[in-house]
Amino acid sequence: MSPSLYSNIKSCVSPEGSLLEKYGSVADYHDCFQLKTSRKTTATAEQPLSAKLFADAFFSSSHFRPEAWLLSMVTMFYKPPSSEFSYASGIFRVIESNDREIVLDTGGTQSWLCVQPSPAGDNDDTSEIVYQFGSIVNKSDWLVRLLIYPHTLYAKYLLVGAVQQHQQENRNKSH
Repeated sequence: MSPSLYSNIKSCVSPEGSLLEKYGSVADYHDCFQLKTSRKTTATAEQPLSAKLFADAFFSSSHFRPEAWLLSMVTMFYKPPSSEFSYASGIFRVIESNDREIVLDTGGTQSWLCVQPSPAGDNDDTSEIVYQFGSIVNKSDWLVRLLIYPHTLYAKYLLVGAVQQHQQENRNKSH
């Protein structure tokens, strides 16, 4: 894992007006992490930013591969509800998306991915890309509270893997 990327991850709240705001309740566990990278390493005019491409990178990254394998084993015994569009053996169902954001549902959790240029106030030339990954766990009981710390470490690990995969895919497309 790239130490420089990992050390640049910040906890944040999901932006006001984001798709994630529509889901969960005050009693649920919420988190959001963001990572800013140079636009030069991420997208060009030929490869514009896209939530779908970021989600594709997230679920195909080497960091997600062990979870994907585990979920494929789960689906041998549990068939998730059908969905028009999903990831990871159908476990992560897309419930809403737009150009910059995508919300996925597993039944007990929602995951949110967002990719966008850095807001003008952060950087005048918008030369940075902001990647965000958030989660909602719909039942905040003792087990959820016990697993929050490992979850946050894993969420950051997944975010770094997705960003690296997204950057690599864009570099490959530009050559």
